Order: sequence, then structure tokens, then C-alpha cells
Amino acid sequence: MALAKLVAWREKDRDWLQSGLKAGLFSLTEMQSRLDRMPKSAPDGSELLRRLSVLAATCRLEFDRGHACSPTSRSMTHHDTETRN
Repeated sequence: MALAKLVAWREKDRDWLQSGLKAGLFSLTEMQSRLDRMPKSAPDGSELLRRLSVLAATCRLEFDRGHACSPTSRSMTHHDTETRN
């Protein structure tokens, strides 16, 4: 659900994401680790990472973009992402 809200990125979706992050219902790291599973119709990886960074800044959370799947490589597996962390 959180990734669908990240893709939609309307004001109400951003508000929902911020509330969930602040309450600890989900994490930026977990969302980041699943970006490689997004359909091709979703914004590219660099845009999704930018949105996660915006959420991190807004919620004052630590977020390391350096460990994400690269924008040009959505085929990176979850295991590959975990290995890089």
C-alpha cells in the first residue's frame, strides 16, 4: 500500500505516508528494498528515490539513497539490495 501511495504522490498520499512513517508502521528502508519490484508503469527508480528522500527530510528520518537499486537497474533483486547494506 505504501508503495502505491509513493507512486500516486498526491498531497493526501504524502500525508498518509508521513503519518505512517512517523508512527513506525513502515520504513523507508523497507520501501526502498522493494523498488525493484515496481511495474514498468511506475515512475523510474530515480524519481521514487527522490520521493523517499523528500519523505525522509519531511519526517526528519535518516535515509541512505546510496543503498538503493539504481534507477537504471530495476532488475536488482531484494537479496542484492540486502547484500549491499
